[in-house]
Amino acid sequence: MDDIFGMEDIKSIQDAIFCVHLQRQYSASRELFLFLETYGMDKKNITDDSEIKYLQALEVNWINQTYCLFTTFDLNVEGP
Repeated sequence: MDDIFGMEDIKSIQDAIFCVHLQRQYSASRELFLFLETYGMDKKNITDDSEIKYLQALEVNWINQTYCLFTTFDLNVEGP
């Protein structure tokens, strides 16, 4: 919890009530992008077997997260 901080310059309670707090969630696409970024965004640059397996796991997680996102979106749009 290194990113928790307080603000001392709040002038009214309204400043505290309407704060926006971003939700912190795991993002498979962000992790996949960061991993590929270290290899120049080219899978061909990855030669280590363990890192190839890690890349495959990241891709599976990305596919699953994307599928769940769109499935949830479809359920919300179409209704019960």
